[in-house]
Amino acid sequence: MRVVEYSDPTVFDELADEWDSLLDPARSDVFFLQNWWQRIWWQHLHVGQLAVFAIYDDDESLVCIASLFLKDGAFHFVGCIDVVDYLDMVCKPSHEEAAYRALIEHLCTDTRLTWNRLDLCNIPEDSPTFALLPQIAEEMGLRAETRVQEVCPVITLPESYDAYLATLDNKQSRELKRKRKRVNGPYDVDWYRVDGSHDIAEATRIFLDLMASSAPEKAAFLELRGHREFMQAVIEAGHAHDQLDLLVLTIDGTPTAAMLQFDYKDRVLLYNSGLNMQQFAALSPGILLLTFSVEDAIERGFVHYDFLRGDEEYKFKMGAHATHVHQVVISA
Repeated sequence: MRVVEYSDPTVFDELADEWDSLLDPARSDVFFLQNWWQRIWWQHLHVGQLAVFAIYDDDESLVCIASLFLKDGAFHFVGCIDVVDYLDMVCKPSHEEAAYRALIEHLCTDTRLTWNRLDLCNIPEDSPTFALLPQIAEEMGLRAETRVQEVCPVITLPESYDAYLATLDNKQSRELKRKRKRVNGPYDVDWYRVDGSHDIAEATRIFLDLMASSAPEKAAFLELRGHREFMQAVIEAGHAHDQLDLLVLTIDGTPTAAMLQFDYKDRVLLYNSGLNMQQFAALSPGILLLTFSVEDAIERGFVHYDFLRGDEEYKFKMGAHATHVHQVVISA
């Protein structure tokens, strides 16, 4: 196999046509590994030195991409760590073992590279990388460590909303029904999905305003260098790629809650949310919109509702089960 290293961001354009074709449901097929997401993350939040490794087989076909950056002697996935929930190598199924051996050999023999470890975050538990890379590294004389990094709660969606409610404990099911019934009479409650009929710039402003107002730490996040621009860019690009699932709840005409989600293959990914904490807080608008979102995902035929990283209690009350992402560290 042949390994080619790229250090210029133009690699995201150069490999764009082949990049996403390597994403395959037969292995860890990850939303955040799409070329457009990787490009935007690097554009707005990059740190260190870009180091994308393209691995070609003996027929000169691209079979794997390791999208990394080098900082303080460590290679990390492009996207590590705070705003990307799942990361991995981008490999064609059945080529992982040979590609990983070629990558490690290249890293260990290329004298131009000064590094002391691979520190790879947010690898899904069902990823071949999590199973293979530590084993291959140890066989090649390196040290490998793994640890559970975080919980990612996921709801497995049934065929109807009533069937979904039946999976919850009786108390939670009654509570969700009560919240909806409570707003049906005295309030004008509605929700909508941002689509081609909406001004995407205005929808983005509404979401980011709600996000900032919902918690001091979210407001602080948006003030960090590049973060607001990053959020604006992923919303715009998600919309352009027909993967944006941005929901807004209004009460008496006022935007009160919003959820930034993305649709990918058979799952809805809840990426972030916002609330107007000054009005209607007693009506639990966030949970209310969440019930509409889950029901909508079921009606549109999705199989999984993914809360992404974080073990907040409400996710499990909504019927999620725990999955995990892992950290893999390879060192000499």
